This record gives sequence, structure tokens and C-alpha cells, in this order.
Amino acid sequence: MALPTFNPSIPVCRERVVSVQRQDDPAACVFANQTKLLLPRFLAKSVAVGDEVAFPIPTPDAVGPEILVTKNAASGPNRYLYHVPIGYVSQP
Repeated sequence: MALPTFNPSIPVCRERVVSVQRQDDPAACVFANQTKLLLPRFLAKSVAVGDEVAFPIPTPDAVGPEILVTKNAASGPNRYLYHVPIGYVSQP
């Protein structure tokens, strides 16, 4: 399996979650610097305190959110959650 190439021109924010506000609509996770990231409900229910969230800093031509969650307590294949928009799907 080939590793993806890293594009240093895209700024990435990587922060540790200190709290998750699931009762709000939309749900949000709060980072140590007190900034909030709004999350879809189905993703927020899987994010916990201590997890690390990484996402590219949005640009004006950005298509949609791309979020990588690295679980603090999990290991193996269930350690990562990756959320991206699907632009086009066709039947095989």
C-alpha cells in the first residue's frame, strides 16, 4: 500500500479535544485553545475527550469538510475516523 503524498502548501489544523457539546445543534468539539469545530451529529457521537482532530484550513474554493479523528483510547483499524464529502457516486 502506497502512502499518500503530503502537500505542504495546504495548512492543516491539528488539535486535541477537551470537551464535546453533543446537546447543541450542530454538535461541536472544543479544543484546548477554546476554539470550536462544528461536527455532524453522526461524527460527534464518536468523538471523545483526548482525541486528536485534524482538518485543512478552509480555502475559498474548498469543496467541503475533510476531518481526521485519531482516537486516543483505541488501537488498530478502529483508531481513525475519516469524514469527507462524496461528490459523485455511480452504479458499478
